[in-house]
Amino acid sequence: MGTRIGAAALAASLVCTPAIAEEAHRLANSKTLGVEIDAMGGEGWCRQRLSLTVTAQNAGVYPTADFTDLIKKLGQVLETECPQARHADISGLNANNELAFEGSASASNGWVVAQSNEPISSSSSTDWGAMLSGWLNTILGWASALRP
Repeated sequence: MGTRIGAAALAASLVCTPAIAEEAHRLANSKTLGVEIDAMGGEGWCRQRLSLTVTAQNAGVYPTADFTDLIKKLGQVLETECPQARHADISGLNANNELAFEGSASASNGWVVAQSNEPISSSSSTDWGAMLSGWLNTILGWASALRP
C-alpha cells in the first residue's frame, strides 16, 4: 500500500513538471489552415508509430480536404525526416485544447487521414476521472519500469 502512495506521489510530480510540456517536436505549422502539428515523444519522437497532436484555431478544419492534403504532405516530409515512420495516430485539438478529432494515417495508404469511428463527445461529457486514472496508470507503469 505504501508503494502505491509513493508511486502516486511520483506520478503527481511527473504530471506537474514543465518537462512534460516540452515532450513535443514541431513538425508543421500551417498559417493558412491555422494548425500546428507536433509529434509527441521529445527527442525520441521519430519511431515507427508516431503520436501526432494537431492544434487548430478552428476545429472545423477536421477532416477537410485541406487538412487531409496537409497530412499527406507531412507524410512526404517524414520520408526524409523520419524514414522509419509507418503509422501516425492523430489527436486533433481545438483552440481550447479540447479533443475535437481522432484519426490515423499510414505510409501504406499514402498518409490519407482516416477518422476514427467513434464520435468525439463534447467537453461537458468528458469523463475526466477516467482520463486522469488512465494517465496515472500509465505513469505508474513507467515508474514501475524505472524501479531497480
